[in-house]
Amino acid sequence: MPAISSPVGGDGLSGRAGIENARLFEEARRRAGRQSALNTIIMTATRAGSDLEGLLNTTLDQTLKAFGLDMGAIWLTSALRGIKRVATRGVPPSLSMIMTNAALMGDISLNSTIIIGNWEDKAHPFYEMLSQLGIQAAIVCPLMVEDRRIGGLVVTSDQPRRWSTD
Repeated sequence: MPAISSPVGGDGLSGRAGIENARLFEEARRRAGRQSALNTIIMTATRAGSDLEGLLNTTLDQTLKAFGLDMGAIWLTSALRGIKRVATRGVPPSLSMIMTNAALMGDISLNSTIIIGNWEDKAHPFYEMLSQLGIQAAIVCPLMVEDRRIGGLVVTSDQPRRWSTD
């Protein structure tokens, strides 16, 4: 059987296989990083004497690490007292206050996950403010127990981002 070659020389199949191998390797590396983050969070949660602040900080740190990001927040709410506990990384205090108030007042629906690859593409009241703060993309997730929202998690990027499904 004759060999298949590319117009620029070399074996075309080998080149495509190399690209596919590189893609698969990168995917495996990302998944391993996310699994490591999840394992750390679970170990922190199950450790005897683990405190809530420590769990929130570990969860946020590991989530940001898994996504290769450095800005985000995680919070727990109480129906009676509003925000109960919060951990932030790289979030300007002005944004923390605005987002907290918006969540408490119902201006942001946190009943389902919000995924924004580029705020510029969305007609959203917060676009201008987020853009000025250098935030271009975000994932905002509710933290739920059964059907009750107990808090939220947000990770942000200073670049538009195509979030993967995993």
